[in-house]
Amino acid sequence: MEWLRGVTTLLAEVADLAMPRRCAGCGEPGVLICALCALQVREASRLPPFRSVPDPCPNGFPPAWSGTPYTDVVRRLLPAYKDEGRTDLRGLLGAWLGRAIAVAGSADPTVAEHNSLGRSVYVVPAPSSPAARRARGRDPLRDLVVTALDGDPAFPVIDALGYARRVRDQAGLSSSERARNLGGALRVRPRAALELSGRVCLLADDVVTTGATLAESARALRSVGVVHVVAVTLAATPRTTTGSRAAVRRGPASGTNLSEA
Repeated sequence: MEWLRGVTTLLAEVADLAMPRRCAGCGEPGVLICALCALQVREASRLPPFRSVPDPCPNGFPPAWSGTPYTDVVRRLLPAYKDEGRTDLRGLLGAWLGRAIAVAGSADPTVAEHNSLGRSVYVVPAPSSPAARRARGRDPLRDLVVTALDGDPAFPVIDALGYARRVRDQAGLSSSERARNLGGALRVRPRAALELSGRVCLLADDVVTTGATLAESARALRSVGVVHVVAVTLAATPRTTTGSRAAVRRGPASGTNLSEA
């Protein structure tokens, strides 16, 4: 089972790490992932990938597929991986992103056609800010993308996006504030622009929240001639009544509508 493979990978990768053993989900000492958190991982992995649409949806937001809802244990595992050095979680989190990529590759007609014709579909990770990369000493999203693809030659990874100007930290910003903060902030690197013109791309990110990052990333890609952009994310935040979040919608691969009415 996919969730079990991810947990097994987690256990194998962490064996060589010189760190105290604590549950990545709840902090319980003496275990890599406790029984309760493992159960939540299993439940999250039973849900099929789904189409995710922010509400309100920003202009230019691409079709997006997400691997699991950003709730419960997933909300704790991803920050632990990104900001607390829990690189042992890469296999587990990468499996959820990989599910979204697999569904997008078959459910989106343009991507599916390219795959059937043997044409490469480039995978473009959403960029981290220079400050975030310096603080973390790595690019956790790109590592997840590479893990999720597992060397699949049909989906080459290209680091195409960068920042054209400084932006504020997105944490705590509303959907409209995020849109203003990121509007026009991203660019495609010149060498990558030549490679991507006329191509189909999967735009990879960790979580869909307001959709501002994916909308701005898609705008930058389209500006250099990318003809079709589909977003794939590890997770999506369910819509709430107190703020703008991603609405989980029924898609071809999902028989369950997980959005709040």
